[in-house]
Amino acid sequence: MIASPEWKKQMENIQIQSANLVKQFNSEDWKNQQIAIQKNAEEMEKRFNSPEWKKQQEKMIKTAQNIQVHFNSPEWKKQQEKMIKTAHSIQIQLNSLEWKKKMEDLNAVYGSPEYKELQSKFNKDVEQLRKKKEEEAAAKN
Repeated sequence: MIASPEWKKQMENIQIQSANLVKQFNSEDWKNQQIAIQKNAEEMEKRFNSPEWKKQQEKMIKTAQNIQVHFNSPEWKKQQEKMIKTAHSIQIQLNSLEWKKKMEDLNAVYGSPEYKELQSKFNKDVEQLRKKKEEEAAAKN
C-alpha cells in the first residue's frame, strides 16, 4: 500500500501544495498584507483605547440607561395603557354597525354618478380659476 501509485501521487500532491504554501508565505504580497493587518490592528487598538472612544462609550451607556429608566417609568407605562385603551376604543368604533352604516352611506354618495359629475365640474371650475389667475398675474407683469 505504501508503494502504491495512488499513495505516491498523494504524497507528490502534498509536496506540491506544501511548496506552494511556502512560496505564498514568503511572497512580498503576503508580507505586505501581514504588515497592513498589523498596522490596522494597532490603529484599532489606539482608537479603542483613546479618551474620545471611552467617552463615547460612556455616553452611549448613559443614554441606554436613561432610555431604560424612561421605559420603566410609571408615566411611560400609564401612557402605554392609555394608548392601548384608545386603540381598543377606536377598534370598537370602527367595528360598530353605526360606523359601517356611515361608511356604506358615504360610499354610496361618493360612488354615485351625481357625485362624480359634481366632482368633475368642480375640477373644471378650479382649473378655469387657476388659468384665470395665471393670466391676471401675467398681465400685471
